[in-house]
Amino acid sequence: MEENAQRLAALLNGRDGWRVETDDDGDHWCFGVDGAARLVITPEMDGFLMYRADQDTSWVIPRIGQVREWLDANKQDHAGLTPLQQQLKRALGQPDSPAGGSPTAEG
Repeated sequence: MEENAQRLAALLNGRDGWRVETDDDGDHWCFGVDGAARLVITPEMDGFLMYRADQDTSWVIPRIGQVREWLDANKQDHAGLTPLQQQLKRALGQPDSPAGGSPTAEG
């Protein structure tokens, strides 16, 4: 599992919108602006556990190259603020876009 954790870190470290979070289960890479976790990727023994918050679904992708391909094909679906974040910002009278623009899920 350590090898998959290193591969995932090499893929996502320094990319806009991605951050690593650690809990008792280990490291999880989260994507989203202003603290959202629109996508969560966790290294596993048999690959990479992918979680999509907008659909509340998860699945395992076995190879890091396939993770990269999936992110490239789906990055626009996860860019910017979540619908709830947009609603909250409007209610507070703030613009929808975060400071510095909307990052994209580079993959």
